Amino acid sequence: WESKIRNLDRFNLTWLEEPIDPSDINNLKDLKNLAPSIPIALGESLTGELEMRAYLSNPFLDYLQLDVTHCGGITGAIEIIKLAEKHNLKIALHVWGSKLSFLSNLHVSFLSKNIIYLEFPTVNLDLSNYLDSEELFISESTIFKPAFSGVGIRFKSSLVNKFKFIKGSGFKL
Repeated sequence: WESKIRNLDRFNLTWLEEPIDPSDINNLKDLKNLAPSIPIALGESLTGELEMRAYLSNPFLDYLQLDVTHCGGITGAIEIIKLAEKHNLKIALHVWGSKLSFLSNLHVSFLSKNIIYLEFPTVNLDLSNYLDSEELFISESTIFKPAFSGVGIRFKSSLVNKFKFIKGSGFKL
């Protein structure tokens, strides 16, 4: 692996993504010493602030990968982003394949200048079949917000009609 990592240097990579086991953060220094010019991104497998604290203070990490849907929601993401800002750590929002996940991460992406990248998923989850959203217009790295209120998504009537209405509550189960 040492020679392979050194050879990657010539490709001018944006980052090396998840190159070590998430529980092995202490070996990040050794990896960074092999190819100091290659940025390293970690964190997509982590699920909360507690797990990310060890990553946030590691001087060999270049990008923290964060997903709103895996870190405690928008509130959890805001807390982690604040901690990352204290360490001047860049953030790449990692997105797991649904429209709802992408749009949630999109909205969070406007919260910090440290959020450098927002991944656009190429995977489609079954959940997306039940969601209706306007297509996002993406042009020259600009994303135009959807016309829907909220995060820009609503449930299709096929899903809404699938559940029973709870009389007097306004909710369906």
